[in-house]
Amino acid sequence: FRIEVFPPSIVAEQVSYANAEWASGEPLVSIGHLSASINAGVFLGGPITVEYFRLRDVEILLEENEDGEVNWSIEQEEDPIPPGVEIEASASRPLVLRSAELANITVRQRRPGEEERVFAVSSLTAVTDEQDTLQAEGGGVIDGRNLSLNASLGPLADIGTGNEVTLDVEAWIDDITAVA
Repeated sequence: FRIEVFPPSIVAEQVSYANAEWASGEPLVSIGHLSASINAGVFLGGPITVEYFRLRDVEILLEENEDGEVNWSIEQEEDPIPPGVEIEASASRPLVLRSAELANITVRQRRPGEEERVFAVSSLTAVTDEQDTLQAEGGGVIDGRNLSLNASLGPLADIGTGNEVTLDVEAWIDDITAVA
């Protein structure tokens, strides 16, 4: 685990989060590699700019037991905000994603009396180009069916302003194609 001050970044490898006591002995989440860096301008009031985000070799195990309990529900014993403390809403700043890479992400779902379901992202890459358009492409598997995606969204600065934003999506599941 490593945090750097300049440029602001984080790297974590071989991290896991334990599962519920009643669940299988496998971790709820295990992460092989996570790294991210933000632009230092965020400290000067600029937009929150994620220069890069990388996540790979991730296993997530979602389990439900016979009583309907789920392993991903984390109960808090008390409210984290003490009574009488008010939190003011701050002015929102735009979030800009320059580059993201996801690889080898697997989510498994286990429920009593049902076959295990598997959702996997082999790879997903997203990059914001010079025209402020997010370009994404990737592929994976959903319950044994191959999935591919190619999409673009932008200009990102116009989202929520009322200006025209374009979304183009092409998705394939096995031999079925969807275009929007």
